Amino acid sequence: MKTLLIASLGALGIFSQTAQAEIVYNNTSNRLGLSYGSPFEFGDQVILSGTSRMVSGFTFEYFGTNFSGNETAKVRFYKNDGPVSQNQATPGTLIWDSESFPIVATPEAGFTLTWDKASITFNSRPVVVPDTFTWTVEFGGITTGEFAGANLYSPPTVGNGFTSFWEKGPGGWELRRGTNPGGGVTNNFDFGAVLHADPVPLDSYRITQVNKLGSQIQLIWQSELGQEYVIQVSETLNPPFWKNIGTNVGTTAPALNFTTPRTNGISFYQIKKN
Repeated sequence: MKTLLIASLGALGIFSQTAQAEIVYNNTSNRLGLSYGSPFEFGDQVILSGTSRMVSGFTFEYFGTNFSGNETAKVRFYKNDGPVSQNQATPGTLIWDSESFPIVATPEAGFTLTWDKASITFNSRPVVVPDTFTWTVEFGGITTGEFAGANLYSPPTVGNGFTSFWEKGPGGWELRRGTNPGGGVTNNFDFGAVLHADPVPLDSYRITQVNKLGSQIQLIWQSELGQEYVIQVSETLNPPFWKNIGTNVGTTAPALNFTTPRTNGISFYQIKKN
């Protein structure tokens, strides 16, 4: 969950963040001398550091040889909210799709591909990722005698990862680990990548109004289509003790509201994006 805003009864309090980009994942320092290639989509589930989650840059390293000129790649981001496989939730909801783009053969060290903030959007909106998610690559146009894959690094110097990776074969997503078919054996399947992120701007879903309606209080905030929100209350912020009092789901309306009985004394209301 991401905390959106906190408001006290009779006043509107805003907790802002400093708008500075940060590296929230970096796995490009400790190369293992191995690479992995597949005719299927495959990739890493990563764990981000810090708190910034609006993607402002992404880089990954690939390796390709004996190309004939029609080779492509496609990068995607997924939430890990799919069916559970081997005690881990599989990639599910698509967060971002780069669409197919041409790639060229690389020297032994490989090439890095980089996307900036302007090119990482989904439905014309900035891409916000959760604390852990899966990024994947899918190579196209790879025929007999050609090879394309991702280079392995471990451990990450910023953020963390798993000793396994996801691959989407004919039967769906499968958790893979162990022997590297490209040569060598490793238990550290972390592919070389860097993720930059900005703080998620609170203004995009700020509480815009707090109304006293007799014995009720009404909170109004800007909403997103289909997004579920959790409303919580606490009688103190030192420390806070949040209690869930309701949920609401965004519709086509630009704003949502939630009405709840007023409490005695001062109460603090927090809206969370579920």
